[in-house]
Amino acid sequence: MHDAGVRFNFVKRLVDATPRKVFLTIADKIKAFGWHIVVYFEAQDLEELEPFLRALPTTLVVDHMGRPDVTKGAYHPDFQRFLRLLDKDETIWTKVSCPERLTRAGPPYDDVVPYPAAVVARFPDRVL
Repeated sequence: MHDAGVRFNFVKRLVDATPRKVFLTIADKIKAFGWHIVVYFEAQDLEELEPFLRALPTTLVVDHMGRPDVTKGAYHPDFQRFLRLLDKDETIWTKVSCPERLTRAGPPYDDVVPYPAAVVARFPDRVL
């Protein structure tokens, strides 16, 4: 686990509503190890999650760019909120991964391209 870190899943359709206090307790324990936390959520839930995420005491890595809804476009407020989160906090990184999970068009994932392009252009030193 030392190399892997810990993942917190907030995708509502996949998990129950674990109290945030539980996650904070875990985060406080792993902070001493210097581990990061991977967070998995969907773009429409970021507004609610943001204060909590910013309270976590470790480096964060956001899975799949916060799962934007690619049918809304890269200028939609949900994705722009995600970019602002990265602007505000240099301890937050993101994975530009899994276009096959985000696409509505299928290969070659042209509908997904604007999202990683925007992230890489703006945060080239915090992308996995």
